[in-house]
Parts: sequence; C-alpha cells; structure tokens
Amino acid sequence: MRRILALLNLVFSTIFLSFIAIIIAPFNCSEKINNALARLWARLHLFVSGIKVISEGSENIEVTPCVFMCNHESVLDIFALYCSLDVPFKWIAKKRTIFSTFSWMGIKGRRAYRYG
Repeated sequence: MRRILALLNLVFSTIFLSFIAIIIAPFNCSEKINNALARLWARLHLFVSGIKVISEGSENIEVTPCVFMCNHESVLDIFALYCSLDVPFKWIAKKRTIFSTFSWMGIKGRRAYRYG
C-alpha cells in the first residue's frame, strides 16, 4: 500500500509543483522559489515513502562555488540531495540522460547544455 501511495504522491506532486514552477518562472529571477519547490517535492516524497534522511556535515558547506557528487546507488539520491543541501545548486548529467524520457529539467524551464 505504501508503494502505491508513494507512486501516486510522486506523480501528482511532480505535476502540481512543476505547474507552479512554470507559472512563477517569469517572475523568479534568482530561482530561490524553484529550489524551495524542489526541496518541498523531495521532502514530500521521502515522507510519504517513510524514508528519513540523516545528513552530517552540511553546516560546513560554504556558499562559494563548489561541486557535489553522488554515486547514484539508488533512485533516491536526488531526493536525498534536495533534502540535505540548503544551498541552490544545478544538475550536470550525461548527454544521453538529459534527453531521456524521464528528463524533467526542460519542464522546470532550465537549459540543457551538451558537453562532449
């Protein structure tokens, strides 16, 4: 039952919050609202899934430019990063990943750049 609830939450929260992000995109110059919506989306999904994320050392993160890397041991890495990092960040992905069926970066109004 929890799997079905988590799947429904993921689908409907993604659609609803993406719609809100698209509406406010012209007025959101700093993307703080989009980052807040993404964190809300991730927290909602992890809460409904019954997953608790424990983050250590996030108080040591400086606001200066830096690189965060994850090894994608599960599909929940994206959700864990959004919940753990309170700094705005961008995603970098392989070219084949960016243009895949599940690429939602275009929905949020972000540009997909080709590297390599």
